[in-house]
Amino acid sequence: MTMSEPHRLLIIDPDPLLRDSLSEALARGGYEVAVAAALQDAFQQFLRVRPAAVLFELAGSDGPTQSEGLHLCRQFRALPGSEHLVLIAMSREADAEPLLEAAFNAGATDCVARPVNYMLLQRRLEQLLQAREMTRSLQRSQQRLQAAQRVAHLGDWRLGCRSRALTCSDELVRILKATDDTRVSTLTDLLGWLHPEDSSMVADAFTTAIEQGTSFSFECRVLSGDGKLRTVQLGGQQESEELADEPTLVGSILDITDQRSQQAQLRYLANYDPVTRLPNESQLDSWLARHTGRGAKSALVRLGLDEFRRVAESLSREQHNELLRLIGARLNSAIRYRERNAGPGGRRGRRQDIAARVGRAEFSVLLGKIDDVALALDVADRLRSELELPFEVGGQRIYLSVSAGVALYPLHAQDTEGLVRASEASLGVAVRAGGGRSVVFDVTIEEQIRQRWGREAALRSALDDGRFLVYYQPRIDLMAGRVAGAEALLRMRAEDGSLVAPSEFIPLAEELGLIVELGRLVVAEAIRQLRQWQSLGLVDRRFVMSVNISPRQFQDPHLFEHIELVLRNEHVAPACLELEITENTLLSDLELASRLLEARRQIGVRVAIDDYGTGYSSLSYLRELPVDTLKIDRSFIRGLGVNQTDEVIVRFTVQLAQALGLRVCAEGVESEEQLSVLRALRCEEVQGFLYGKPMPADDFTTGLMPHGVSREATHGGLALADGQAADDVIVLEPEEPQADPIPQQSRPLTG
Repeated sequence: MTMSEPHRLLIIDPDPLLRDSLSEALARGGYEVAVAAALQDAFQQFLRVRPAAVLFELAGSDGPTQSEGLHLCRQFRALPGSEHLVLIAMSREADAEPLLEAAFNAGATDCVARPVNYMLLQRRLEQLLQAREMTRSLQRSQQRLQAAQRVAHLGDWRLGCRSRALTCSDELVRILKATDDTRVSTLTDLLGWLHPEDSSMVADAFTTAIEQGTSFSFECRVLSGDGKLRTVQLGGQQESEELADEPTLVGSILDITDQRSQQAQLRYLANYDPVTRLPNESQLDSWLARHTGRGAKSALVRLGLDEFRRVAESLSREQHNELLRLIGARLNSAIRYRERNAGPGGRRGRRQDIAARVGRAEFSVLLGKIDDVALALDVADRLRSELELPFEVGGQRIYLSVSAGVALYPLHAQDTEGLVRASEASLGVAVRAGGGRSVVFDVTIEEQIRQRWGREAALRSALDDGRFLVYYQPRIDLMAGRVAGAEALLRMRAEDGSLVAPSEFIPLAEELGLIVELGRLVVAEAIRQLRQWQSLGLVDRRFVMSVNISPRQFQDPHLFEHIELVLRNEHVAPACLELEITENTLLSDLELASRLLEARRQIGVRVAIDDYGTGYSSLSYLRELPVDTLKIDRSFIRGLGVNQTDEVIVRFTVQLAQALGLRVCAEGVESEEQLSVLRALRCEEVQGFLYGKPMPADDFTTGLMPHGVSREATHGGLALADGQAADDVIVLEPEEPQADPIPQQSRPLTG
């Protein structure tokens, strides 16, 4: 639990073992805990600690005599300023409705069952205390308005025991909203303001007090003159005056409507989502605990809204909340329809299915009395289908894609926590498979989770240990006969020194958001390396360093600010840096395209479309967007010399690029035959294993040195810098496709 300062708790329990174990568990959760063994010590501890919440043992009801726990609860609630105090009753009979009703009527905020599930209790406490703080914050914001109003809400009265004449204070009249036509001058008048269900009880209390001299104090309801039902605390006792004409009852009426409303609001916020008005995760956990505790067979469906962030970005805050409300209403409608059509096996009059909001874009549905996997999967598909029907919000039609994870109790889990975890894991598998599907939990998913945790731990460990490297692959200018640039590629070294395939860690880094930090490191290192090559005179200002930018990196609002800062610090011209973005990414995100336009205008960096030809068929964007280079995808290059269709596509792309004034680079060139075709098609640049595989910076630097290994200039004599002698020029040897080697010396990325 994360808090700015620990909340203080008071635990009142006569059992030392239960008291100490509960105290230790809550202390580990970040709470500051005080304890009291006996009820008579409770108030002394309360006044010393001033806790935010009190947990007390609630004994069962004993006939007409109320338990000490209920009496204690009323006393705490009656203290000044206790309207926000969280009172949690603990009882082995927490499921007994009469006891629950008595506890809530006494002022309890919540009830939990013994033995206590510490995890659920901490979640309940967190929800209740957060709701308490929200309510207190709301109340503080209204203090200025309340200062102009009467805040006492306390009226007093005097009643003649024989005459039944009643004298009321002005505040009591104000509470009742009485007028001259509705005077309150007799006991009968006062009883006429009461709710019909409470009037006989109040009349009996007055009669007993008059005849026997007893006192009374209880809550009752009044129907005020403005038509509103208000809750008041009514109390009275007989006053003895020797010189009085008759015995007199004196008492007060305290308007506690707002206090009771705040307590109800506190309970509501602790148990329900304020936007959808569905139960929240804490409430669902409680229901699951009761369900599994009874051994009732059930299924839990975890529903996730695919790409909901993108949908939400197109909506205003009001429209966003309206969409969530509609989703909640549709879920409720769907499960009620299932209950109505459940057949003779379902219980009538008792709700078996419960929908809850458990995350920003996730919901859970508890399906009662289901022990069949096929049936649970069918219900999950039906729920997804309902949510994938269009929603009308703000005059626009919104479509959602929904994924579902399904787990059954006790088939897939033996307790509440396991059931939740299994449904979450199944949902994760559905999302990673592309979304828009339902997945039922099985043992292979559990193994996938363990493997994923292992990969995530290895990824974070590599980042902490500096085991990420930047490799460089040359780009060759065929027309000018020189090394035109290099593409910076991220590599990860395992603990044993071997290289991890990019396909194993890049998607995971993207999903976890670590790609943003890694991307910054790659940009900084690539520009630093370029500046070093420039300062050594190994490359000139025509040499371009290209860096891949992932879709997740564009969510970083400071991406271009960071790039501009690194360029400035390293004294590298912006035109020497090229950002590579895949075609699908560019065309599926209009905001990204707009930001690219602005970044290119402000910074002056180059832009290349990577994997060109694998995306959309429309070519109009080439006229609209700030593109400098097209990189033809390797899938088309692979067929050159053997596949006529690929050759036609490459020829068309080269001609199109030239007509639009763009450079074109062929990726994945691995054979002399491919190179020959590209040369005939007058493709300007090539990149691939034929000229060099991705290599560490030291190896690339060695290749750039004039005294490096050279061979016969069979490809036109590659020149690296102006004025360099042809005999001294290095030509990077063609390479056969192979895995990246482990360098003996390489410079790790550091933060």
